[in-house]
Amino acid sequence: MDFLQSISNFFNPNNLVAFVQNPKALWYVLGFVFFIYAIVSAVLAYHWRTYGMGSRLILKAEVFYFTISISLFVLAIIFIILI
Repeated sequence: MDFLQSISNFFNPNNLVAFVQNPKALWYVLGFVFFIYAIVSAVLAYHWRTYGMGSRLILKAEVFYFTISISLFVLAIIFIILI
């Protein structure tokens, strides 16, 4: 019964709002997301450079990917700071 109670407490909208309004928790979430992003990006960059064979389209895709993702991380950091 305690397990089911803890699950229902986790999905309680009041607890979720409290979690989202906690900047420290959001920094942890952002750090975890950035860690996963860094791993996936390293794999993608390796793949693009190794198997892209110098294609201009691959270079454009790489620039687009990193530009958009870095912009999103900067926006997330700004929003966490503003909370």
